Amino acid sequence: CFFFFVVIVLQVTFRNQASHPYSFYSSLISYEEDQRQGAEPRKNFVKPNETKTYFWKVQHHMAPTKDEFDCKAWAYFSDVDLG
Repeated sequence: CFFFFVVIVLQVTFRNQASHPYSFYSSLISYEEDQRQGAEPRKNFVKPNETKTYFWKVQHHMAPTKDEFDCKAWAYFSDVDLG
């Protein structure tokens, strides 16, 4: 679980302790905003026992409004095809 206020950049460090390569992405960030991670950032998988640091820009519209709860949830996922 991550807790943060609306800031310019969120830094996430992902250490893959699994036996397969994985990526780590969020519905919080758009593909276009993640371009600085490389030409095709979603193909940059983290191999077992490797660590990758992601930098995601948090937009003000992503914060809770006065009519919402003080916290919002965002989904995190890996899009590695293990098939």
